[in-house]
Amino acid sequence: MAANHLAALALALTVSSAPASAVVQDPAAEPGVTPPTPQQPQVGPPAPQAFDDKSLSAIEAFLGEGVVAVVGRELIRRNDVVAAFESEDYDKQIEGLAVARRSTDPKVRERGHLLVLVEMLRDHLKAEGGRNQGYAQEMIDAILAQRMTELQRKVGGAVAASETLRQYGFDPASYNTRNEALLLRQTWQRSVTGLAPGPTGRASVDRFVAPGLMQLEYRNRLESPDAEVRSTLGEEPQRYVLEQVILGLIDYRGPEPARAVAEGIQAEVRAGKLTMEAAARQFTLPQNRITEWQIDPLSEAQVQALSRGRYDGTQLAEWVLSASPGDVSEPFMLKLVDNGVLKPAALVVFRLAEVLASRGAAPFGETAVQARLGTEIQKAWDDARTERTLVDLLEATYVLPLDLRSNLLRGARRGANPAADGQGLR
Repeated sequence: MAANHLAALALALTVSSAPASAVVQDPAAEPGVTPPTPQQPQVGPPAPQAFDDKSLSAIEAFLGEGVVAVVGRELIRRNDVVAAFESEDYDKQIEGLAVARRSTDPKVRERGHLLVLVEMLRDHLKAEGGRNQGYAQEMIDAILAQRMTELQRKVGGAVAASETLRQYGFDPASYNTRNEALLLRQTWQRSVTGLAPGPTGRASVDRFVAPGLMQLEYRNRLESPDAEVRSTLGEEPQRYVLEQVILGLIDYRGPEPARAVAEGIQAEVRAGKLTMEAAARQFTLPQNRITEWQIDPLSEAQVQALSRGRYDGTQLAEWVLSASPGDVSEPFMLKLVDNGVLKPAALVVFRLAEVLASRGAAPFGETAVQARLGTEIQKAWDDARTERTLVDLLEATYVLPLDLRSNLLRGARRGANPAADGQGLR
């Protein structure tokens, strides 16, 4: 992946903390850690209980009164974590959180709760960092008052603003508290990465990316054996553009009626009497899949994966790879997972609309290439600076429970290693 090359550049900052995105998954033992044996007695204090083995209930029982974490002067309560988990606030930071929210498996949901708790801890630490930068409270209050005034102007007055806030679970006081924390977090993050001045009024981080570093990154990607990495330079394999009409078996009351309609569509499209878009709009059931009539261009590997994963074999891939633009397929049986079992769900008629020729990587001299490389290198540096400063904040801040603190530190530092497992807590 391109991130592996960028991680090497991030190490130039002598930073040991740039974790990968959190992923909701079943708890697993930390890689590379060998438990002590009688021949290798453990030295030092006992290791804290693994955070992954905990639950919100266990932490709450330890701290009491619904509290699941203490960060500086702030308390994080179980209800806050559950509410954040049920919202979409952390979906971008935590891969798979939306899936965990729909899951009925208690272990998957509990893992999601714990990862949301860690993200909330990170947010509290960033706000603490902003507070520690020493901005005048009068200036912060003035900004918050201005935001409230803008909200009132937008919705038509103070009464309408209060009603709008109530709809989202806020009152003016809690809205101001939330906005203050957000302002402090953003101020801290932007000053740490050099996007904005710090409290001294001057930017203290150099954001210049030397052309030599961009050229090194370009060469590393160009020589990578990973096609996905090379694609970031504009390289594309030959790709296939497919159109489809989906005929749900339930909606058509079984495979035979659906097959009769599919064969009629096939004949009409082949004869030029009907386009695939018109056929999709007329015959696709369920109707919410009408917009799926055109599939994004697929590489050969993606066609093979689609054929094996959804169509239970290689027949679809064999047809696509041997067809010519304009050819219409026989109906293929689409299979979807139902209660853990792969079952027939629909008959699908395909048309190969176009074959896009492969293309090589864009030259380094192109402005767009250099702009993208510079942006991505700077992003890697920003992430490294943020994590380094966040770890410094964590080490200087009172945090309970202690194993939550130690696990976050381990996850952050492990995530900086390109060879790590990729499951470090973000």
